[in-house]
Amino acid sequence: MTAPEGTAAGTYPVTVTTTGDGGLTASTDLNVTVGTGGGTTPPPATGNTPWINEINYDTSAANDAGEFVEVVVPAGVDVSGMSLVLYNGNGGASYRTDSFTSGIVSTTASGTYTLYKFTYPSVNGGVLQNGSPDGIAICNDTTLVQFISYEGTFKATNGCASGVTSTSIGSAAQDNTSAPDSSLQLVGTGNKYSDFTWTGPTTATPGAVNTGQTLN
Repeated sequence: MTAPEGTAAGTYPVTVTTTGDGGLTASTDLNVTVGTGGGTTPPPATGNTPWINEINYDTSAANDAGEFVEVVVPAGVDVSGMSLVLYNGNGGASYRTDSFTSGIVSTTASGTYTLYKFTYPSVNGGVLQNGSPDGIAICNDTTLVQFISYEGTFKATNGCASGVTSTSIGSAAQDNTSAPDSSLQLVGTGNKYSDFTWTGPTTATPGAVNTGQTLN
């Protein structure tokens, strides 16, 4: 669903009505949130929505070696059409896409959750952009699941997040003095993204539940 250009940011009530072959109708009331860019934001996360849980994008290691993004996926979620998309905050375009079944991904089970770790190769300057700002999205084919950013916010210009303004992770950030084994990570207790808060840099826990985090 796309809001008309110029629609003010906010949450709007929408009624969706469907009609079956026999003429019977059914209606569902929804609240649609419009972001500052004029596009719609993803629906509020529920207990079966994947989320980005840990990030290592900039450290003192040569070429930012060891960069990774960890995603938590609840039980029963089909990831066959999902991908992790990196977005450049300078211009808003995506610059890398990896499926959840790509060769850079490893998985670890944790109770009813699976942790997907995307490990990026050590190349000149690193793969993950170093911010001010930059972002990461989870896409399910062409549907946006989550779009977050570090060191500020911006509006994506293509891909599943096109027209959507990113959700900032807040003040947590890395730079070229951060320890090579550090990361930004979520802490708290819960079963969805909004239950947790970002902290760091702190000692990284790739492929494991974060220190100070409980998944229930």
